[in-house]
Amino acid sequence: MSMGGLIIGIGMVVDNSVVILENLIKKTRPDNLKEIKNQVSLLSRSTLGSTLTTLVVFLPIIFIPGLLGSLFQDMALAVCFSLIISYIVSISLIPVLYHKMNIQNDYQTKERIETLYKKILKKTLRKPWPVLLTVAIIIILGSVSFFFLPKTFMEEQNQNAVFGRIILSPGSNMEYVKDTAQSIIGLTSNSPWIEKVILQAGGEMDDPFYLADPNGGKETIEATFIFNSRYRLTLAEQIHHIEELLKNTGFQKVQLSTPPNILNTLLNSSGSPRFRIPGEEYQQIKQTVESFISNFNLSKERYDLIPRGEREYIELEPQRETMAQYNLTPYQLSITTGSSLYGMPAGDFLYQGNEIPIRVRLNENDRENIEDINNLRILLNTQNIQTIPLDYITNLSLQKSPPFLLRNNRQDEMVLQLEDPTEEEQLFLSEIGIPEQKIVFEENKLDLLIALGLAVFLIFVLLASQFESYKLPLKLMSVLPISFFTLSIGLFITGKSFSLNSLLGILVLFGLSINNAIILFETYEQRNKECPHHFINVFHGSLERIKPILITTFTTIIAMIPVAVDPLGMKAQSGLAIAIIAGLIGSTLLTFFIIPPLFIRHYHKD
Repeated sequence: MSMGGLIIGIGMVVDNSVVILENLIKKTRPDNLKEIKNQVSLLSRSTLGSTLTTLVVFLPIIFIPGLLGSLFQDMALAVCFSLIISYIVSISLIPVLYHKMNIQNDYQTKERIETLYKKILKKTLRKPWPVLLTVAIIIILGSVSFFFLPKTFMEEQNQNAVFGRIILSPGSNMEYVKDTAQSIIGLTSNSPWIEKVILQAGGEMDDPFYLADPNGGKETIEATFIFNSRYRLTLAEQIHHIEELLKNTGFQKVQLSTPPNILNTLLNSSGSPRFRIPGEEYQQIKQTVESFISNFNLSKERYDLIPRGEREYIELEPQRETMAQYNLTPYQLSITTGSSLYGMPAGDFLYQGNEIPIRVRLNENDRENIEDINNLRILLNTQNIQTIPLDYITNLSLQKSPPFLLRNNRQDEMVLQLEDPTEEEQLFLSEIGIPEQKIVFEENKLDLLIALGLAVFLIFVLLASQFESYKLPLKLMSVLPISFFTLSIGLFITGKSFSLNSLLGILVLFGLSINNAIILFETYEQRNKECPHHFINVFHGSLERIKPILITTFTTIIAMIPVAVDPLGMKAQSGLAIAIIAGLIGSTLLTFFIIPPLFIRHYHKD
């Protein structure tokens, strides 16, 4: 995440230096040390204010508790430290370099951008209704875009690989699983697009990770299809190619998705929507889920259940009165039965320097079915070697049960994974269960909302203390809603979803967008000290600041473009970069036409 912070900060670290250097080139000569000092002192306050507004945006992220805080603290710290260093460099090293390198003042007062802006600003100040109409249109389009934007906690990322979970029939033995895996390798070996296939099935019974995985089991083959990097395929094309290869294989179910990355795994937000269905008993939950599947006529391809299927097991019920007659205890019965069926250690066999454990148990032909187990002989007397059949002292019956039980909050539960659920299906499932992504979001929603609200509050407090006014910060912060609406439009146009990255983009924009307004205001204030004509000061002050503001904006945008351009969906920070670019473009352009009329009215009232 610290790399993400550097990506965000790389475009912002030069902002203060650009503002200072542009002002020095325009107003001083390199050999005039006194004037250089005066100009740096004049601008140090505005650059400090803009730096602090960005810093306070990231402070709440540093103190977010829990998993999200641990994930994004490094990013926030990277941005904060880079901004602090950039401010120190702008007021110390940049003036020294300007003086030592003797940069000549070749600033041109008449440029195309300034000339165009001058014409538009004149019309705007005389007739502000076109700007107001533009703002209204942006608000409407931004609201509509946000409404139709897909909302996800984390965006899926194309890792040039496809993860597949191939589900076989319940009760499949390992030999069948092995043959199936070989057939998958054969199907994919002739594909020029697939570089390698990694398959995994089953696990060791003493492996806690295997036992704790609700998606595991010997009837499931987990496959990772790694595509050749020479072929630039989108995620949809990769999944379609695998579906074509496996469509006639006859597997019970094939689930394809992007390989789960660490972040999605930690936040439990990858794959199709999953719903936890709790209940007092497993059979009750099963009936509820089966009723849902039947009511909505779901095909087997659309859903998956965890635990899935049922397994047969033999239930052994001791006849305690009969066992007491033979002086047998349940412990002796369990030891004898368990060692006969599952074996018991009998030492090690040394072969070619390796110790191979020896386990002694009944021959496989003597434990194939319930009749064989009924005939198992239980030792009564070790001296006379007296035995009786197992069915003399127990009742054996064949039962069915889930392969394992999921428990949460002292209740049984099932997990239903449903592909592309409709609104009606989601509404029904939300009544009988809880969406897993909703659980993740609910656990972090309050912290995120507090961070967002605290960032806005800190900006307001900082501006109010800096300018000793409560009304003035509200006018400066008027550009913040515009950032959000243009951000929504940008995400909608590029086909991105509104996710956690987008929310972080909003926080970044709140700091960046208001910086331009602060720079404009400080310029107005400096001119007001020299001349009392507020209209002229606002007009010429806006013309004076357009160049440094555009330079700082474009440096941030240019730094984000390599991250934002992501046609194959392989960059995790693409949504964040697009959100910042779209919001920054909209807020910067409108700042030049919203802030001047606001401050003309502000000075007129004063």
